[in-house]
Amino acid sequence: MIKIAVLAIALVMGSIAFGQGTPEERAYNLTTRMVTELALDGDQALKISDINMGIAQKNEGIRTATNISDEQKQEILLSNDAARLQMYQGVLTDAQYAQAEAIEAEL
Repeated sequence: MIKIAVLAIALVMGSIAFGQGTPEERAYNLTTRMVTELALDGDQALKISDINMGIAQKNEGIRTATNISDEQKQEILLSNDAARLQMYQGVLTDAQYAQAEAIEAEL
């Protein structure tokens, strides 16, 4: 019983820690995952890194904004995610894009 409780706590803490960090860390982690899982070449990796960094920085500005409601923030963040996926289409092959959509669904 204690082992189950410890495992549950570890899973919760791990999931909380995964979402935290600076925008740069979040962009780096997502880019690294995409490079590995989508087998990106060097040019694709650079373009995807730029996209991820731009969106991460933009999202950080939204998250820390005090002049908009939480509901508005959520709408903007979802819109930014959709924009990121649209930018991916110009960089990735169709197969890679399908995998990127699956990764996005997990986030």
